[in-house]
Amino acid sequence: MIVEKEHRHRREGNLYRVRIAGPWEAERLTPEEPGTHAYDMAPTGAWAFHTFSSFGTPPVIDLVSLPGHESVRTLVDNAEMRAGVEALDRRAVEVFRVPGAEEGLPLDGWVMKPPGFDDSREYPVLFYVYGEPWGQTVTDSWGGDRYLWHVHLTQQGYLVASGDPRGTPAPRGSLTRRRGLARGRGRTRVLTRRR
Repeated sequence: MIVEKEHRHRREGNLYRVRIAGPWEAERLTPEEPGTHAYDMAPTGAWAFHTFSSFGTPPVIDLVSLPGHESVRTLVDNAEMRAGVEALDRRAVEVFRVPGAEEGLPLDGWVMKPPGFDDSREYPVLFYVYGEPWGQTVTDSWGGDRYLWHVHLTQQGYLVASGDPRGTPAPRGSLTRRRGLARGRGRTRVLTRRR
């Protein structure tokens, strides 16, 4: 049996194989490449369309054979877009976790800093918010035109940040939704506890 599962604290969509007859140890089929992997499986489980992207990397879509995860054909490589993004004057995004920010629950966040960032200076901040009723902003996946807009803002001297409140679809988010906790104060705590 082949299953797609969440990995760590963010949705990364890794593919695993578990033998029905046992032993019940999951064997990872997805390559050990940081980022988000999504799969559209054939009914037989022998093939899949595999989409990979990461925070600053546009998606690549290929057809893979399973269980070996061998790429048979690249369907979309986005080579021109990838080269354009690589040429941008940008810093790597910093992903962080604020432990115990919301009633003991950790909150995830990211920050993009301007090229030539100087931590002795003050910068204006754009804090991007989306967290209700569905969706995460703190994922290691391509953000499209929003990511490019955020890069542009950093080039203009802004810090751009985002944080997922406790009600997002991450594993602890589903728990807090079931408990009916209010969502919103966490974004402030992500900003104020991150220094």
